[in-house]
Amino acid sequence: MRGMDTLDTALAQLAASGLIRPGAESADGSYLFRHGLVQDVAYQSLLRADRRRLHRVIGEVLAAEDSGPGDDLALLLAHHFTAADEAGRALPYTIRAAAAAAGKFANDEAAALYATALTLARQAGAAVSVQIDLARARGRALELAARYPEALAQYAALEAEAAPALELAGVLGRAVLHATPTPYNDPARGQAACARALTLARQIGDRAAEAQVLWILLLLYGYEGRDLPQALAYGEQSLAIARELGLPEQMARTLTDLGRNYSRLAQFDRAQAVLQEAATLWRQLGNQPMLTDSRITLGMAAFYSGQYALAAAHSAAGLEVATQIGNVWGQAFGHLAFGMAAVAQAHYGAGIPALETATRRGAQGFYTALVLGPAHLAILYGQLGLPDLAERWAAAALAAAAQIPRWQAAASAAHAFVQARRGDLAAARRALAAMRAAERENDPLALLMIIEAEGTVGLASGDPARLAARLVQLAASNVPAYTPLIAYYQAQACTAGGDSATAYRLLADAADTARARADQHTLWWILPALAQAAQAQGQAAARCWDEARGLIDSQAAQFPDLAAQAAIWATPEAQAVRQAATS
Repeated sequence: MRGMDTLDTALAQLAASGLIRPGAESADGSYLFRHGLVQDVAYQSLLRADRRRLHRVIGEVLAAEDSGPGDDLALLLAHHFTAADEAGRALPYTIRAAAAAAGKFANDEAAALYATALTLARQAGAAVSVQIDLARARGRALELAARYPEALAQYAALEAEAAPALELAGVLGRAVLHATPTPYNDPARGQAACARALTLARQIGDRAAEAQVLWILLLLYGYEGRDLPQALAYGEQSLAIARELGLPEQMARTLTDLGRNYSRLAQFDRAQAVLQEAATLWRQLGNQPMLTDSRITLGMAAFYSGQYALAAAHSAAGLEVATQIGNVWGQAFGHLAFGMAAVAQAHYGAGIPALETATRRGAQGFYTALVLGPAHLAILYGQLGLPDLAERWAAAALAAAAQIPRWQAAASAAHAFVQARRGDLAAARRALAAMRAAERENDPLALLMIIEAEGTVGLASGDPARLAARLVQLAASNVPAYTPLIAYYQAQACTAGGDSATAYRLLADAADTARARADQHTLWWILPALAQAAQAQGQAAARCWDEARGLIDSQAAQFPDLAAQAAIWATPEAQAVRQAATS
């Protein structure tokens, strides 16, 4: 008790002198320095040996209270054991804090902590495998923070090492940058890096690295649809090795990217199956950023299958995680996917703000949304009879695509559609030519805009036979979400060519499909055309007209602006409904 009395007396004297004050939770006996400078002077006055001893004691007290995974105490423990010159004890806490930061998408913080961990690992004489893992983790955090030159420098430092395992780690990191949509995307360098990595992996018998190389080749061949069957072959090999070795993180990565590529080949059921497995693994691993990515990608696969409610649910779930961890990339992707699903169901009050948010977030890193958000909005506003808004969003898509050529086809298609709806056929044809020059195979994200552009410009050009042939090409993409829309334009081409019977059959099937999927947005365009085709066949059309009128009424009512409602009712499709009601 005498020691405690002495401590209490000393604390009281310091408080009376104004150097310290009771802490916010004064009942626990804690005190704070009144000024940081006082704390610095007091700290610097300690002998170095005393400082180390005090840090070690504090670290040991905190370690006894540590409850395990997470970063609640990890940062403090890492700080105190580092200051105590106990690198071996500081290392696991620094790694834990870095992993927690990475899991929250705090990539700059994670990169700094992994750099500190690397220094501690060298001081502690940690195994080479530990140093490799830390260097790769730091590189990945730098990539996610868009600090690509620093990431490349990290990988180059590894490649410069004499040990094959270190060189392999550096080559693998660089290969990912060359194989994915980064400023350093370079398929030739990526291929060469993968070949070198595969040689090194087999030379030292590192089958886990071999699985990783095969995954990178999946990325390399899948990106931009270079060779999707070959990409899938590499992915399946990677997955087989990862399953054999029991590598859950590699399994999750490979499954996620297999899902993307199955979607590009219109194998949507298979895509959803592997993406669901990936999401389960990411959840078990506690990797929130990748859980976000897999859930939203799963939502996109559901969207392409025409399962719009499921697509919205998956996208919303991924978006919720992305928002919780501050993952702007995931927020942009999530808002884009959710907005597309909401618009398909004619939930414009939710879909339009989501697409606008996707565009804003896209400017912060997810550049796909920076083009596709405006492109979708341009198409939508053009359909709704709001040409000025449509023109504005089409211009935004074109401006973004000038910086991101990957999405030039989608932007040019939106521009072509808007110009055709405005009646400027010459401008629409120029935009359509630009779209075709930039068009890529196996590109479902751009397909909606391409169908709308080809259909609208083709009908305005008065060449139904050519349009019909082009629509057959687009239908071969086998994306269920767009079959009713393609059928609608095919029917319009048949009507223009004098084949009303085929037009009626196509529209009747398209209407049934759209109803089954709750595709209220496309149904809006199909129903008036179906009613007209029914009348041309001498069949009753009153119920079809009534359904169309109710649908347009409910959609227009979502816009509080009376001018917008009037614009919707002024579209050719809505005018046909009104005329039918008065005839």
